[in-house]
Amino acid sequence: DLSPAGRGGACLAPLEGCVSLNNSELAGLFAFFATFEVVLFDEASADLYEQFHGIHIGAADRKIAAHDALLLTANRRDFERVPGLRFENWMD
Repeated sequence: DLSPAGRGGACLAPLEGCVSLNNSELAGLFAFFATFEVVLFDEASADLYEQFHGIHIGAADRKIAAHDALLLTANRRDFERVPGLRFENWMD
C-alpha cells in the first residue's frame, strides 16, 4: 500500500504537498506517460553537453538540453540561453 490514507494507489509529492491517487487514476497516469519516448544520453548527447560547457545553466539542465528533441519546460529563463534548442512552454 503506497497511499498515505491506506486505500491503495500512490501519493505524488510535489514541493507544495501531496496529491493522493487511487488505482484507476494511477493507471491513467502510467498510460499517459507510456506515450512519451525516453531519450537516452548517448555519445551525440555527450558531445553536445560538452559544447554547452560555457553556458551558465546547471549541469542537469545542460544534460537535458543535450538531446535532439523538443523539450517541454516552464524553465524558459535557463533554456533560452542554449543556442538552437527547441523548447515549448505549455504553461504560458
